Amino acid sequence: MIHILEVFDNTIAILKEKIQDKNIAKYCISLNNRDEIELVIISNNSKEEIFLNLPETINLTILSTEELDEDYFYSQKFNNEGNEIINYTNSRRKLTNLLNPENDFVPEIPVITFYSYKGGMGRSTNLVITASHLARNYQKKIIIIDCDFEAPGFSNFFSEEPSEPRYTNGLMEYFFDKDSSHKINLNDYSWEVSKDYSKDGEIRIIPAGNLDIKNDINNTEFPTNLSHYLEGLARLDFASTESVVEKFRILIDDIKKQYSPDAIFIDSRTGFTDIFGIAALKLSTQVVGFFSNSAQNDPGIYQFVTSIGNLIITKKNLNPPIIVNSFSDPDFFKEFRLKVDEMIQNNYFNNELFQLSPIYYYFRYNQTLSEMGTKRERKDDWLNQVDNKVFYNGYVDVAEKINDFIISDKSESLDNDIIPSIYGEIKESISINNCQTFENNEISDENTFLDLQKNILEKLQENWPDLYADSETVDYQKEFDEKRIFYRDSMKDIFNLKKFIVLGNKGTGKSYLFQALKNSDITYELKKQAQKTNSNIEFLHLVDQKDKYFISTKGLESFQKEVENIGDFYTKFWKVYTWRSIIDKIQNVSSFNSKIETTFEIKNDDTNNLKNLVHFINNIDNIIRVEQELKELDDILNSKEIDIIGIYDNLDLMVEPFKWKDQMASLINFWKFSNFKRIHSKLFLRSDLYKTIRGINNVQSLRNDIISIEWQKEEIFNYFFNFVKQYSKENFIKAVKNYDFTKISDDELGWLKEFEKKFSNEKQYQFEEVILRKLCWVFFGQYPNIIKAHGESYDWLYKNVMNADETISIRPFLDLLSLSIKEYFADYNKESSSFPSVLPAKYYTAKTVRSEAVKNHFSDLITEKGNEDLEHVFDFIDKNEEFQYYQLPRENFNRLLNNVISKHSLDCTTEELEELLKINGIVKQIGNFQYSFAFLYKYRLGLKNRKKKRYKH
Repeated sequence: MIHILEVFDNTIAILKEKIQDKNIAKYCISLNNRDEIELVIISNNSKEEIFLNLPETINLTILSTEELDEDYFYSQKFNNEGNEIINYTNSRRKLTNLLNPENDFVPEIPVITFYSYKGGMGRSTNLVITASHLARNYQKKIIIIDCDFEAPGFSNFFSEEPSEPRYTNGLMEYFFDKDSSHKINLNDYSWEVSKDYSKDGEIRIIPAGNLDIKNDINNTEFPTNLSHYLEGLARLDFASTESVVEKFRILIDDIKKQYSPDAIFIDSRTGFTDIFGIAALKLSTQVVGFFSNSAQNDPGIYQFVTSIGNLIITKKNLNPPIIVNSFSDPDFFKEFRLKVDEMIQNNYFNNELFQLSPIYYYFRYNQTLSEMGTKRERKDDWLNQVDNKVFYNGYVDVAEKINDFIISDKSESLDNDIIPSIYGEIKESISINNCQTFENNEISDENTFLDLQKNILEKLQENWPDLYADSETVDYQKEFDEKRIFYRDSMKDIFNLKKFIVLGNKGTGKSYLFQALKNSDITYELKKQAQKTNSNIEFLHLVDQKDKYFISTKGLESFQKEVENIGDFYTKFWKVYTWRSIIDKIQNVSSFNSKIETTFEIKNDDTNNLKNLVHFINNIDNIIRVEQELKELDDILNSKEIDIIGIYDNLDLMVEPFKWKDQMASLINFWKFSNFKRIHSKLFLRSDLYKTIRGINNVQSLRNDIISIEWQKEEIFNYFFNFVKQYSKENFIKAVKNYDFTKISDDELGWLKEFEKKFSNEKQYQFEEVILRKLCWVFFGQYPNIIKAHGESYDWLYKNVMNADETISIRPFLDLLSLSIKEYFADYNKESSSFPSVLPAKYYTAKTVRSEAVKNHFSDLITEKGNEDLEHVFDFIDKNEEFQYYQLPRENFNRLLNNVISKHSLDCTTEELEELLKINGIVKQIGNFQYSFAFLYKYRLGLKNRKKKRYKH
């Protein structure tokens, strides 16, 4: 107990008695900045009566009623504030926001603050789970603001490489920059989470600030971003309530204008802080508190319920708080609720206006969640649990309850109008309103199913996609009109401005996506699915084989003698190439006339043109002017709020594959450290060649900047079943609805309703694994054979198209099915077929089909520049049975490579040839002494297992 406050409280009690006894008429008592009590008493009685029982340490002033009339200041004060004036808040240096939570601010967007009194309560983890749940399952757009200024914590969440935090400007920089400029682009103070985490929703992080400790700022006083952040933090006065709250109000308004989110989540700092008082009590429509059963949490719980309960008296739009008992169990949770209810009851006794009816949850410890944001994070595991809602007791409960409040708040803000389709379940009901549904017509005759089976397979065969088609000759408008575009989550990340590398092996669809982005309908549909229709983002195709728009660096080599520093030359080359390409292409987006005269163009195989380019690059004044003009263009685009993304494909045409290791690092570093606000890039890179590049600054951190378009297991099946839906929707629904699942599994059949609703809809949906497995039962049979040794058909098919590095090749997957359907019709006989599946396993498991399925894929693989030597390896294995095994010991494997190099006089080492096989997913190394081939090539290469030796006893 603080003595001066005890004296202050006791003095007030004495003064109230003297008012009652009419010894004094009025009083004003206050606590000044020197922690002294100042008291002014209005009374006509004797001083003895007034001084009685008052502490001697008080600075006392006594005025008669006549003197009061003559004192303008106090007469006005008592007239305005009453006869009993008590003031101790003005002398506070901080925590006023926490201790006096009055507020009338009503944000137009639901604002939910996550708070914990102590650290380690799972606050940030629960925030991440809630945001992911709402984005993935309800298509919500969530903005997360990290307000834990003293210990920021969101640089490693939602990260492909948690060990390499993502450092960007954030809230601190925004506050100070906003004071000096009204024109703010929030993209400069935030970053968008990959669609891996948000799917059809969106999650964007506004970090506390840039904490990067690298000395990359040319300033001796503030040499790092961290020093800038700390200087800003030292100057931000959180006790200045009106000023800071106004900054947050402006931020929320900017967020609403630029992103139109469904909700803002605030991660508040722990303990008794002004930021909690601001975020939770002055800005929020909902507060979620996390507390353990420990007695150490009791003061925090008490202040939490007291502050919010008193605030609800004046802030009517504040939803009931959610109180979460962290790392608990049913018995502890029961004790916890009783304790909190008792605190609430005590507040009721002290203030009859006090209002609080919290919502209670608890959650247990979860190993998977405890590893989030660390090197041990298992992203797929926790996201799978989010999708399947298996975080029981608290995690999903909190997320679902917050979603209910978000929808409720949005409904009120829209004056009970129809809620737009972005709001969760309502979206679902609107989108299926005009969908066709099908009656459950039981199949009573085998021939009926056989006709159904034949019809499905005929439709698929007639419309089978050609994934080997040259992406430059595809009619993309026709692809769009006929709904043949499969919109993958990775494709939606193309609008994520922080990610500038698009990475994928042969056959993943890089060039297809590159060319498709020239089509406005496809681009708009992608924007729609990525929730970016409000953003003005335009694509410029800066390297394009179709238009012969590129310059090969091979042609520049003849001028190397004119170049002093080759490494520095390629840095300048990529800068000049990018500038000139943007200038050529920008006219379709914004009028901009370059003031720099040039004598070269972007075209290949022209010696004079290349010579002029080299001369231009060698002039340092030209490089400076190029940099200035790019900055000028960036400022113009920023003023118009236009973002451009320069995309590069066919980079193996510009740089020969064996030179990527030296010549590509400068292009990657140029974009990694770019400071442009509105000029961005997407480098479409081959995964195999990317792995060879040297000289990249902090290559590990680049994982956070990569969009991987490698196919995932669920994606290849979703692609196929969306294809089935497009050409044989009604018949396949009938097949699914009449499949006898009860004989195979006792699982509830609730998933059937979800399947029929989504499959009937025109919109493209992606099903989760639990439904995909069931669809595979119908189409391929539950198991590919009677023995069941290789798992269900869902797993068997995946294994058979998997590369050695566990990436998946969709082309051989589709070839396998296409060839199987051909075999079905070659063997078609109504008498011999039966119901087990639409496509019986005997066709897709046949050795000849499996061997043939990989041929086109491999032929396409070896046409890639730099992959030519793979053909020699396969030819040698074909002709030498001693190497036709799944696994080869190191000695045999090296002998294989040496033989291939010797026979074909290859210009490479065994290590380089080994690396070529590895990066193309053909082989992988197991331990130090064994190499294993991908199962994909089993029948193409005639691979077999080694027979185990049997010993006689």
